[in-house]
Amino acid sequence: MQYAYKIGQREVSLTPDDDTVAFRAGRTATATLRRRLADHVADAVPVRGRGLTLLQLHESSSRDHVRGVIADHRTARHHAPVFKVGGHHLVAGGEVLVRFRDGARVEPILRKARLSTIDHLGNLYELAHAEGRPFDIARDLLEHPDVVWAEPHFTSVHHRPHLLAARSRSGRSRPEPPPAGYEIAHTRATEAWAIQTGDPEVLVAVIDEGIQKTHPSLRSIVADTYDATKDRTRQRPNPWDFHGTACAGLAAAAPDSGPIRGFGGGCGLLCAKMGYTADAGSGALVTRTLWIARALDWARRRGASVISCSWSAGSHSNAIVEAIADARTKGRDGRGCVVAFSAGNMGDDVDFPASTPGVLTVSACNQFDEPKTGTSPDGQRFWASNFGPEVDLAAPGIWISTLDNQGRAGEGAGDFIHDFNGTSSSTPMVAGVAALALSANPGLTEEELKSVLRETADKVGSVAYVDGRNDQMGWGRLNAAAAVTVAKGA
Repeated sequence: MQYAYKIGQREVSLTPDDDTVAFRAGRTATATLRRRLADHVADAVPVRGRGLTLLQLHESSSRDHVRGVIADHRTARHHAPVFKVGGHHLVAGGEVLVRFRDGARVEPILRKARLSTIDHLGNLYELAHAEGRPFDIARDLLEHPDVVWAEPHFTSVHHRPHLLAARSRSGRSRPEPPPAGYEIAHTRATEAWAIQTGDPEVLVAVIDEGIQKTHPSLRSIVADTYDATKDRTRQRPNPWDFHGTACAGLAAAAPDSGPIRGFGGGCGLLCAKMGYTADAGSGALVTRTLWIARALDWARRRGASVISCSWSAGSHSNAIVEAIADARTKGRDGRGCVVAFSAGNMGDDVDFPASTPGVLTVSACNQFDEPKTGTSPDGQRFWASNFGPEVDLAAPGIWISTLDNQGRAGEGAGDFIHDFNGTSSSTPMVAGVAALALSANPGLTEEELKSVLRETADKVGSVAYVDGRNDQMGWGRLNAAAAVTVAKGA
């Protein structure tokens, strides 16, 4: 069977991952199957709310045997296929996402195709078919003149081994970590704060796993929150979900509220929850395409000036590309939101959506102002920044100090951590400086603001900059003071 769908005029083809099996079952059946298959499974990731469990098999295990054990259980159902894209596993259920043309008579189309509506966001519909077949249905729907695009609705499980390695404190070697807060000095953030204080009317939207909005460094700046996974205002991270709070701290933690000051300190904060970590023992981020599109749409409509996204989505999606384009062109009364995305942490090509034209793509450098690779002499071997022609800027991404969820729910022993790693940490720094620059000059358009950030970046590292840029460092390492100074005078 061909597993393909269209992004615009381009066809995306996916290949099933033979080393991963997914099944649906209740809690009791899931526990039973995991015990029976323990010798065959290298890792098991629960997808709560979807009733799914993903089993990653040992190389020596028989996929047919595992599927047979699942099939023999009276209440479990094998769910196929599972696709692997970079560090993601994608599961296509029976749902499709469809964009209808304005004014289209949707109901007759759905009746003819035997589709039922699960959810929708304007003219973007999530639809289900009794027989599943999302790739076939998406292909058939594209033949209708009132359908702009159609695609399978994926559940994405993004494996983040660098988070697990950091938690176990493994994979590290000398040299010793740099002084806490070195990233402030490298990016000249203190000088930037002396030039400009963040404006609370300038809102930074952190789209992530949710934030602990009661944290002393965040509670005074949170303008609004949203849970895109449940389509409701109230959001709360799971006890083990510290990632969003850490990103929010770097972007906007309030000045004089503790030892951490956000790069955009003084600005307001929006938070949209678009997924969750599967469980306390997993570094895997679980999300869905519609959750991401919803979160981006909410941030734009709620008045975000800058949107910070420290995650990736796996396979390409029309819904996500459209939501990004709307933010960039319709946000801030037409001046546009700057949408910053992390390049990724697999030492590979830039992930999607960071590869989308027009976003501000951020890679990571280390304490020596060198690109963060798997062999760079920074004491960490368990991750590497992604690189490519899409990279706009680099920012420090290793041994970063930021906020933690409070108490026992947090990542560390206190309310702060000093070893947040990855392009996840680089991106909210850039987003915070973008918000600080807009505080200095709110009239800047999205494109003008991105140009300021690029043009003021420092050409550091032992890499060659050809015509001003490099695929590892982009236009250079973030310089907050220079960016704010130029924005203020523009």
